[in-house]
Amino acid sequence: YSSTNGNATYILQSSTGCDSIVTLDLTVNNPSFSTDEQTACDSYTWIDGTTYTTSNNTATYTLQNTQGCDSTITLNLNLSNSSLYTDAQNSCGPYTWIDGNTYTSSNNTATYTIQNTQGCDSTITLNLSVGNPSSGIDVQAACNTYTWIDGTTYTSSNNTATYNIVGGGANGCDSIVSLDLTINNTITGTDVQFACGSYTWIDGNTYTASNNNATYTLVAAQGCDSVVTLNLSIYTPDFVTDIQTACDEFTWIDGNTYTSSNNTASYVLQNTNGCDSTISLDLTINNVNSTILQLGPGTAQAEAVNVTSYVWLDCADGFAEFPGENDQTFECQGTCYYEVAVVVSENGCSDTSECLILNVLEIDESINDQKISLYPNPASDVIHFSGLNTLESIEKIELTDYNGRLIKSIFEVSNTLDVRFLSDGIYFLNIIHKNGKEILKITIQ
Repeated sequence: YSSTNGNATYILQSSTGCDSIVTLDLTVNNPSFSTDEQTACDSYTWIDGTTYTTSNNTATYTLQNTQGCDSTITLNLNLSNSSLYTDAQNSCGPYTWIDGNTYTSSNNTATYTIQNTQGCDSTITLNLSVGNPSSGIDVQAACNTYTWIDGTTYTSSNNTATYNIVGGGANGCDSIVSLDLTINNTITGTDVQFACGSYTWIDGNTYTASNNNATYTLVAAQGCDSVVTLNLSIYTPDFVTDIQTACDEFTWIDGNTYTSSNNTASYVLQNTNGCDSTISLDLTINNVNSTILQLGPGTAQAEAVNVTSYVWLDCADGFAEFPGENDQTFECQGTCYYEVAVVVSENGCSDTSECLILNVLEIDESINDQKISLYPNPASDVIHFSGLNTLESIEKIELTDYNGRLIKSIFEVSNTLDVRFLSDGIYFLNIIHKNGKEILKITIQ
């Protein structure tokens, strides 16, 4: 701007997010240029200290005017019997000159003639500037309170207060200042935090316990203090033990399958407070290993410790239970041929043994109806069969000892059997076919 302006505006965004409209009230004071009209007789000494003996209109001298701008004065000296002079005047409102006239507006044509002390006529020309009181807005922002030039301390925003500066405006006129004050108050807030174990806050302190009274002071966007109060909740990690009991094996939350007792494994989860929850495993694996000891051709006994129950099963009948057989010992009644297994229970766990054949036979050499024969018998190396082709769809031949224990299963049936691997004693050949079972007794010598 190169001239006075009182209507320019600009829109900013205030600290509260609203528009802030600023109106410019600008007074531009320009440097002044004046001419010092002088009329003298014979000689004239000017403000520059020079004594002029001839007319001069080129000499200049620079002062600072009341507006703070350069005031350049040019000498217009007329050395003659008559002198010329310009009377420059500034006035706030009407001005009465030496001619007796009252001027209400600026004037640079009025003249008045008098006789100077040198006896020469002195013609005075009026150069009058009539000004008006000026006004301005003092825009201020402060935190909590503000003391203005009127001596008043304001605690809230104010845009109505005014103050008159006598002679403080342009041309020495009064200057009326209006206050545009924005009071911003100190901001307070609470910082809510949750942490596990410990927490380091903006004050640089590390807190290991909950705290709701620590404070910290920042500078807010308006330049005022912002006091933050800490509201901290400290939670502690959890440590728990998962006690488990299982049979044979156990798959835990860590995805591992354990086959033996364990009290060292651990796993970390997040608890409801968002902290680590360390779970330690205390696992007991109960193993039950049941076996059958054959006490004789028709008697078997379950071998296990700390057993709470026994159940004997018929392997040849889909592992159906033998009714009433719940003792540690199973015994055939009369002639029998059983494939038996036992289920034992211990510590809530159970295990089924392998099947065992029990034979109680009342025959000597041959149990079948002589459809099949074998020779030699007794044998020492190889046994030959006769009549196998009379049986329909032979599935397998089972070789057992005298107590019914299975020694070997033969699925590829031929007319000879190598028995050189057997010790001396009595054995049985169970030929299982589509229509039943044929049993042959052999002696190895």
